[in-house]
Amino acid sequence: MVNSKAVVIIARDTGEMKALKSGLAILGFAPELISHAEQASEAVAQTSAQAVLLEWALFPDAEEIRRVLGGLRATGSAPVIALVSREQVAGYDPRLGLDDFVIGPYQADEVAARIRQARWRKEGADGGDVLKVGDLVIDPARYSVALEGRPISLTYTEYQLLKFLAGHKGQAFTREALLNQVWGYDYFGGDRTVDVHVTRLRDKIEDSNHTFIETVRGVGYRFKEMGG
Repeated sequence: MVNSKAVVIIARDTGEMKALKSGLAILGFAPELISHAEQASEAVAQTSAQAVLLEWALFPDAEEIRRVLGGLRATGSAPVIALVSREQVAGYDPRLGLDDFVIGPYQADEVAARIRQARWRKEGADGGDVLKVGDLVIDPARYSVALEGRPISLTYTEYQLLKFLAGHKGQAFTREALLNQVWGYDYFGGDRTVDVHVTRLRDKIEDSNHTFIETVRGVGYRFKEMGG
């Protein structure tokens, strides 16, 4: 089965890469960490990956990177993004044909943005489907939200919270679950953070004719079931 959010990370099995994998999963991707370059092409083919992240430090030289890239290109059209330490930037060679690169330390939200950008350049979209809920339209490819055709300006966290809830219509989530899914497991803020962001989100997307987010007493919040 094709997973349009699959991402293959070809990197050493380190704490930094495990954290990146966890962060991408929280953002809605399905990442797989591969520590052996020779397994990369098979993993990309099996998952129909939408992007490949390649840690520069895993490879002894540029020739080995070219060899792996050749295998990946033969497997599919997924963009390949290099993960490069600041010390390695001077040796980065654009002639290798990589689609983009990210300089460490690697933040999941930045890497996700690079994936979307690389996908857009290749296909005109990031593989995400437009989500329509009544008059509300969430477009992952453009990172945009509109209500009755009117653009809604959201912060990054407000957008991630809305996308997560709308993607699980009718399902109630505790504040703790939302903190884990949207803010991340290493977030140390309290439950009040969720309430504040839900209030701000409601102020932006709801009015007398539109109600999307429901409070579930004793539990938390859910996105209202409706056609769309």
